[in-house]
Amino acid sequence: IRTGIIGSSDTHDTLPGRGSHSLRCEGGIVAFLAKDLTRESIWDAFWNRRVYAITNERINIDFKIDGHVMGEEFKGAGKPKISYTVYGCDDNFDVFLVKNGENFKKTRSTAGKVQESFTDEKFEKDSYYYLRVVQDDGEWAWSSPIWVNTGK
Repeated sequence: IRTGIIGSSDTHDTLPGRGSHSLRCEGGIVAFLAKDLTRESIWDAFWNRRVYAITNERINIDFKIDGHVMGEEFKGAGKPKISYTVYGCDDNFDVFLVKNGENFKKTRSTAGKVQESFTDEKFEKDSYYYLRVVQDDGEWAWSSPIWVNTGK
């Protein structure tokens, strides 16, 4: 089963992602990658797992492997080329690239942006990758995975 990652809160105080004053934890917000803001495009993004979770802050994630976006599964033609750009709402944050449930690469930002592009030279078997962003102010984002199959 392949699933995407979303954040949600269940409050009625008109403050999406900010949680309720009666709750101990703040809520989450779902972000999505859609062609446009039509109902059809938004549902297509949800159905195809082109979604990610954020807390209060509108952290922006652009994550691709061999041109495939988060939520996709594909058969690779060699070592995967991974690229991502993250814009934080705080200058200081860490971006963790997670591969098969383990931290694979960590990049620190002190200027509000992380941009990486590299090849996973250690790729040998079917793998999944996702991003986890943790700002120094405690806000975070978590991307949906991208699954890369070897075809073996």
